[in-house]
Amino acid sequence: MKLHFFSFLFLIVLTTAIQAQDDWTKRDQWQNVDGIFQAMELKPGSVAADIGCQDGYLTLKMATRVDSAGKIFAVDIDKDALDKLKKNLQKNSVHNVVSILSKEDNPMLPAGELDAAVIVNAYHEMTEYKSMLTHIKNALKPGGRLVIVEPITERLRKASRKEQTDSHRIASSLVKKDLEEAGFQIDTLIEPFVQRVSRSDEMWLIVGIKK
Repeated sequence: MKLHFFSFLFLIVLTTAIQAQDDWTKRDQWQNVDGIFQAMELKPGSVAADIGCQDGYLTLKMATRVDSAGKIFAVDIDKDALDKLKKNLQKNSVHNVVSILSKEDNPMLPAGELDAAVIVNAYHEMTEYKSMLTHIKNALKPGGRLVIVEPITERLRKASRKEQTDSHRIASSLVKKDLEEAGFQIDTLIEPFVQRVSRSDEMWLIVGIKK
């Protein structure tokens, strides 16, 4: 009976790992990671943060881009997600990533250390977005770049913020206003940036620079 149980448990873990890897492979086909990194101006030696990192899809690619001379802070409010991230880091022998369990209103990043930060498909979940932007700005060096990538549909584009976020989406116009009110200078807005194949909607990209 115990053998059956552990075999079943192993099968669940293995299946979950395969599904996660399959999702990453599919995401590679449409996410345009290079476009995100160009917007971040990410290069060897950069110090950057992946805010809302989940299990590390973007974090691992960022870690490779900055090389051993750089550092990536992987930030998430979900401890289970960070546990999965740590396993993925170990599996891929990645050593230049520091994971951070954040708060709803604070990413818990060190002040003045970041060349860039990125939030992909997570900003719409942030109820304390004003506080988050203030803390992220504080973590950036002067001239540091914050890149936000989010989905929206044409139907929701002019809906209320609550309607959009309840649908796990947000319009670029709202985020642009948030960034400006937080003191960021808007450098770039690309809309549409990519077509999100998994959900059949568009994602846009915006870059805010710390003055």
